[in-house]
Amino acid sequence: MGPATRKFFKEAFSRLDVLTDFIKAYLPEEFSSQLDFDSITRKQDSHIDSELAQHYVDLLFEARLGPRIITIALLLEQKSYPEAYPHFQLNRYLLNYWVDQLKAKQPLQPVIPILVYHGRGKWNYRPMRSYFSAINDELAEFLPDFRYFLINLTNDPQNRFSLLTSNYAKLTAGLLKTIRQKQQLKQISATRLLNQRRRSKVSSSSRHHCYM
Repeated sequence: MGPATRKFFKEAFSRLDVLTDFIKAYLPEEFSSQLDFDSITRKQDSHIDSELAQHYVDLLFEARLGPRIITIALLLEQKSYPEAYPHFQLNRYLLNYWVDQLKAKQPLQPVIPILVYHGRGKWNYRPMRSYFSAINDELAEFLPDFRYFLINLTNDPQNRFSLLTSNYAKLTAGLLKTIRQKQQLKQISATRLLNQRRRSKVSSSSRHHCYM
């Protein structure tokens, strides 16, 4: 994913009306009904390290969920295919966040990770314990399992897109899908062109040997 897409994502979702629209449309009501949307403020810091840079672009917000102050981490998945073990990258991100809070001598805040996916292929949402074979409840207690929310712009069987109310939010969702589709078409075209050139070289080589 290029810098233009990353810039567009940050500019679009920095608008609180767009963020609010997506949360209300794509996230469970059990969460959104408790969120005080008027309390949402943008945080300017980032917790993407060199390892995570190939996975995510992040935006951070602070808000009130019921009586508690929380952090919302909005993360755009940069890969064009589904991540097999998203909890591992998310766990690294969360640890980065809390370590940075400790270094700054700030009180630790719970973080709600929200992944935005617009790649090709079906995203298989599953708990971390399913990564491990033959695990029981006793062993599962030793895993850093946690929940994350997914805004899936590729596969939308419940037509969450139709719940977006603002034109800019709809435009954002549409452009993110279109950008990925154009990237896929370029990759397919480049692959086909390369294969054609290879076949042409093989054909030319075969004719050359026939005349010798």
